[in-house]
Amino acid sequence: MQPKRTINKIKDFDAVVDGIKVIKTIDKKEKREFARKVMEGPFMDLRCDWAFKYFFEIKQNLSKFITDILGLEVTDLEYLPNEIPVRDEKDRRAVMDVQCKNGKDKFLVEMQRLEESDMDDRLLYYGSTLVHNQVKRGDKLYLVSPVYVLCITDYERKHQEPVPEGKFLFHYHNREQDLAEAFGGDRLHFYYLELPRMKKMWEQTESDAERWSYIIKNLSIFAMMGVADTHGFGNVIDSARIDNLSETEQQKYLEAMITEHYIRVTGEAAYNRGRREGEAQGMEKGAERKAVEIARQMLTEGLPVETIAKCTGLSLDEVKAL
Repeated sequence: MQPKRTINKIKDFDAVVDGIKVIKTIDKKEKREFARKVMEGPFMDLRCDWAFKYFFEIKQNLSKFITDILGLEVTDLEYLPNEIPVRDEKDRRAVMDVQCKNGKDKFLVEMQRLEESDMDDRLLYYGSTLVHNQVKRGDKLYLVSPVYVLCITDYERKHQEPVPEGKFLFHYHNREQDLAEAFGGDRLHFYYLELPRMKKMWEQTESDAERWSYIIKNLSIFAMMGVADTHGFGNVIDSARIDNLSETEQQKYLEAMITEHYIRVTGEAAYNRGRREGEAQGMEKGAERKAVEIARQMLTEGLPVETIAKCTGLSLDEVKAL
């Protein structure tokens, strides 16, 4: 499969880009250049919220993802509203990226780019709400079907124990502490897929779970021309082409990328610039301290002030002050 040339369908491209508001003040030329790079493609960045939802609204993609990551057979996938229903207006509403069911099993799939201190609690609330909403008033029995909550993170989470090399998928569920006996039929499951922990290149991947991690993390910079084997992911990859999007969809993707991705990139660039400047300043200060030390030694040996200044680079006044 060879990459197609990305065709930008947005009319009056610069005007559309200039009309996108961002939190930080960004130079118009710089914003336009970034926007053009985004639309050069050929593939979307699936870590972008809009692209993630668009990609997994394709049933074949979502079915394969659940099968490959969770190891469950998907036979009758059905999408559900993204907003989890609540029973009281005082309850906090929750909107997930993707919610679906396969038979009676329910699934929540979430993409999280930035680390949040309450992420575990948030996922627990989402999953527990789906369990709670299965039992209606008047039901004679509390019959609960399995709920699976999967969060894909663009960061490495903190763990209580060292994480084995190569582990990137984490599965949490209810078990008896000593016997490992499942509680309540083991109906509530939580998964974290930590993208940065999967460090293999596409050609090195050995499992479909690894390939999903690579695709979600790297698809926007994926060069299909050099790939000899798509490992059955050809249609999955092809469905994320920017030139498959309509003009309206391309504009929505561009708006999402500039507001979410651009600020993150410029923030990292500013941090790196500041770090380099700080290192340079540190080296400069270190050189000054070294010059002062040498000047002190030369003074104790009775060398002329003018000679010391010339050798160390310090001024006459600085040497005299010592």
